[in-house]
Amino acid sequence: MRYKVLLLVFTVVCASCAQRERNKFRIQQMEREAERNEEVNQMKFRLLKRWLVFPLKDVCGFNTNNVN
Repeated sequence: MRYKVLLLVFTVVCASCAQRERNKFRIQQMEREAERNEEVNQMKFRLLKRWLVFPLKDVCGFNTNNVN
């Protein structure tokens, strides 16, 4: 009888540890995904900043000063 109780307690403890580990893994996964999303957003921002620094007319070679 005592062994059955100890086995039951051990099983409950292992199950709770496994659940805690799963939750930690999910949180780590969400943190990594947030970091990746932040990196993508930073790349988009840098690209947009470049487009704002170099207007399209300068990139394409259009010159608006010599228009008659």
